[in-house]
Amino acid sequence: SIAAPDLDAPEFRIAEDARVATEPVIDFGYGIANAVLTAVVFFGVLWSASGSAVIFGWRIPGFMVYAAILYSIMMSASMVLFGRALIERIDQRNRSEAQLRYEMGRVRENAESIAMVGGADDETLGIRATMLLVTTAWTRVVSRQAWLTWLMGGNGVMAPVLPLLLAAPNYLSGQITLGALTQSAAAFVQVQVALNW
Repeated sequence: SIAAPDLDAPEFRIAEDARVATEPVIDFGYGIANAVLTAVVFFGVLWSASGSAVIFGWRIPGFMVYAAILYSIMMSASMVLFGRALIERIDQRNRSEAQLRYEMGRVRENAESIAMVGGADDETLGIRATMLLVTTAWTRVVSRQAWLTWLMGGNGVMAPVLPLLLAAPNYLSGQITLGALTQSAAAFVQVQVALNW
């Protein structure tokens, strides 16, 4: 029917494949351009607003820029460390789902033959075993995504607080104003978001 096109139609699959192939590239281009521009603009704000810090006898001007870069590297490395296993788990999930679809299709197409030879019990056992593989694969994906959610949530909580803690000594010593402190904190968050992208 026209109102509900067949989802298994080759035209739909080709159009969907084309969409899947082009949208991520466009999103990536937009995202990288946005991240670079945001980082450049807020690097300047962070450099000028944060003042300098003395660490082990060394005066470091614009120290918050270096802190934002270091924090972003640590967060990105943590995401790679925890996220790398997700790739294989998603692949296993996709394979098990494909196996289940294949087996269900095979049973549907051969239902009469299976019924005639009395193979319904064997087919049921096979499909249950495959379904167990699917649920196990899904559980593994969800557990890894939970770790990533905790990491991103922790970053969401820590990113606004860390710059306040780092710039507090300069504020308390009178080197920067309260406005510069809050401006530094906001710029730090924007820089680390851009760098983590």
